[in-house]
Amino acid sequence: NDDLEMEGSNEEIKRAVWDCGIDKAPGLDGFTFVIAKVLANHLVTVLDDIVDEIQFAFVTDRQILDGPFILNEIVHWCKNKKKQSMIFKVDFEKAYDSVRWDFIDDILRRFGFGE
Repeated sequence: NDDLEMEGSNEEIKRAVWDCGIDKAPGLDGFTFVIAKVLANHLVTVLDDIVDEIQFAFVTDRQILDGPFILNEIVHWCKNKKKQSMIFKVDFEKAYDSVRWDFIDDILRRFGFGE
């Protein structure tokens, strides 16, 4: 919790600004990119603890197309080996529409966030 809630230091903010590069736009308010960069640096310290090993998207050294590629390899293997198989796909579209945010807030408070 402490890593996620600690304030960004002046050095960390300066590093985020300089890492922006000349080909990046900082955002309409001039700070969006810097804030996102500082938050991302805080998140990376706990990412391995909260992201499952089968998560592909938005994780360093993993590609979003790894999932479909692996699935294609499995289908190809099953065909070659004449193995019966079944593929089950679950569509989680709009999954967050059904989240009870009051419940999430309560759980986060119980884990010490926002204190």
